[in-house]
Amino acid sequence: MSERLPRDIWITLIGIGKMLKTAALLTVGVTAFLLVHHDLAEVLRHWVFKLGIAPGGHLVHQALAEAGIIGDRQLREIGLVAFVYAALFALEGTGLLLRRLWGEWVSIIITGSFIPVEIYETVHSPHIGRAVGTLVNIAAVAYLITRVRKQHKKANGPTGLPPAGPPATATGNPTAR
Repeated sequence: MSERLPRDIWITLIGIGKMLKTAALLTVGVTAFLLVHHDLAEVLRHWVFKLGIAPGGHLVHQALAEAGIIGDRQLREIGLVAFVYAALFALEGTGLLLRRLWGEWVSIIITGSFIPVEIYETVHSPHIGRAVGTLVNIAAVAYLITRVRKQHKKANGPTGLPPAGPPATATGNPTAR
């Protein structure tokens, strides 16, 4: 079993953030599947009334128009995609919160792989929330890379290479054959 890494507040915060995203995506996935075979626009109208939101607002009209074109197939796709992303975030968060090196590597790979898409989306559809999210993910990946490199140097010496010398045999004596 892999050894636990030292406690680090930033790793813990990143892990908590991943688990919060997991919970949000599970909620989206479950909700999407529960809405299959329902009139989404009617469900939305019900909640607008129940929550006391002004029904004449621009955003409400836009949401109702969008809801009217989402069918059962799209709801199932939304649910499935939400569950896949939730699984990825859960994997990342679990590894980070358990303070495992594999968790840091998984987070670097998964989060880092989405950064080019996030940058593209931010440039083509600028929004402050999207830009902040992208910057936070870039900072998290940079921090994780720095941390993994430090762990590697600590384990392998200042050169980052394994210790020099002939390989030891089963008896521990490098000259025995």
